[in-house]
Amino acid sequence: MSRYSLVQGSLCIEPESGSTYEIRVMGVKKPVLLSEVTYTSEVSNIAFVHSDTDDDYITDGNNKFVTSPNIFKAGDMVRVSNSLTNDGEYLAKTVVLGRITLHNKEVLTSEGISANQITFTTVTPFEEDYQDAISSLAASRIADKFALGGGDRIARAFNSDLADLIAENEFQEGNFRAEYGDL
Repeated sequence: MSRYSLVQGSLCIEPESGSTYEIRVMGVKKPVLLSEVTYTSEVSNIAFVHSDTDDDYITDGNNKFVTSPNIFKAGDMVRVSNSLTNDGEYLAKTVVLGRITLHNKEVLTSEGISANQITFTTVTPFEEDYQDAISSLAASRIADKFALGGGDRIARAFNSDLADLIAENEFQEGNFRAEYGDL
């Protein structure tokens, strides 16, 4: 009986010598992104405040953190870019007009009103719902035939589209099924 397993993100096959196998990619799932919020400030409106006694926070003189379409919410991971010293990802504890207060474990470096345009983007969580990662490649869930004389990696045996898909996705046990037969 053959064996197959995941090794460093690749499916490895240990077939019986001379056997031919069909590998079907079954139920491979790819998370669906929720909508993303991005806000680029005007020049001279953003300040980063570090506090030794309270939670650190970010202020916006134009009060755009809660103005549509730039609605940030408590619990969002917010990615900051183009600041002088605070580029990174931070967990928002509260969001009110003109201020994002960060979770108490988040630490900023105080940075007065910045002359830069600062960009804030939510680090989008993955939705609980999933879509088939290979649905755009083939409705038949892609089945390729190949013969192996010893252990090999699936990416070498499949066509280039599927090999690229395998390289781009993190597969888990149970997503593959090996079948015997004249294929």
